[in-house]
Amino acid sequence: MFTFFEVSNLRAVGMHHHGPLSLVVGKLYSLVWEPYNPQDLGNAMAVTDEMGLTRAYLTRSDAKVVSTLCYGDAVDGNISCLPVTETHVELHNLGPQHECIIKFKAKNGEEEFVKEILQINNCVFNCS
Repeated sequence: MFTFFEVSNLRAVGMHHHGPLSLVVGKLYSLVWEPYNPQDLGNAMAVTDEMGLTRAYLTRSDAKVVSTLCYGDAVDGNISCLPVTETHVELHNLGPQHECIIKFKAKNGEEEFVKEILQINNCVFNCS
């Protein structure tokens, strides 16, 4: 049996570097782990559209949490990313950003590991 996780209050940034200046609120994107991306020391999580084009990235701190789950081989399949706010500037050093929710299923037997990583990092999440 799989456990589905929904993690909220994550932020996507860098839209101005990747085409459109914002993501579409309510549109489902995918997260792609980029372990060889030198910008985020192996933790980069790209937000990609249905064509596989990078449209944004999770912030470094949020990407580090999600990439830990990828390093731990705890995620089964894709990680979905849903922008839930229009772009706004909350932290000026990050530029425009969207608050997002991510959704994924944990591999069987990895549920406690996922919960522990999310709790240690003070993530807001639900699981079912």
